[in-house]
Amino acid sequence: MKNKQIILVMFLVAIFLAIIIFVVVKNTQEDNLKFESRISLDQNTLPKSDIVYFNSEMRAERESYLKSNISELSPTKEVLGGKFYITEIKWLDSDKALISYEDGHIVVKADIIFVRGNEIASFLVLPEEASPSKSVTEVRLSFPEPGAIISSPLEILGEARGNWFFEANIPVSLVDEYGNVIASVGGQAQLDWMTEDFVPFKAVLEFATEVGRGELVIAKDNPSGLSENDASVRIPVRFK
Repeated sequence: MKNKQIILVMFLVAIFLAIIIFVVVKNTQEDNLKFESRISLDQNTLPKSDIVYFNSEMRAERESYLKSNISELSPTKEVLGGKFYITEIKWLDSDKALISYEDGHIVVKADIIFVRGNEIASFLVLPEEASPSKSVTEVRLSFPEPGAIISSPLEILGEARGNWFFEANIPVSLVDEYGNVIASVGGQAQLDWMTEDFVPFKAVLEFATEVGRGELVIAKDNPSGLSENDASVRIPVRFK
């Protein structure tokens, strides 16, 4: 009799525990469903205008916008009649980029933050970079200007420090946007080149190409062949 009572008590305790577990599990499932429903509702009620999906097309559009409007966007202005052109765009995330640009005389770096589309929230010039680079202070090109539309034959006029010449010659070349050399020639010093001062030079390039953009490259004549003596200035151009 006593054993039957013990078994009955244990049976009732087991039923009681099962009921408690069932209630706890059910309440937990209901709470999870409510939480998921709340998240879904919150996501559906977000303002659609605040959701921006970044993609490669947007990046290309923003880069094109920067390249076309850098002179107007830059707080730092061109000097000595130069015109800004972008040399590098490095994306730090979907809306933030580090850009480098110059006008043939000064080199500038800036942090840019976009908000929507081409709208710029912040354009911060990095002061330590807004200084003349060695190359652009040793070569001054008077024609063509950066970004100019050129055709063949092209006359190049400029001046460079005397140590950029060797036997009165300074290398001048034209490359397309893929890095292919279209034409090259030796520019000739118009005055005595054995000086540390600026020496005017002149060159004429004849070329033919089907691409739309390229660069005019003025290089330091380096008969030593040592890489530490290499230097050049690259000017973006467009082909007519």
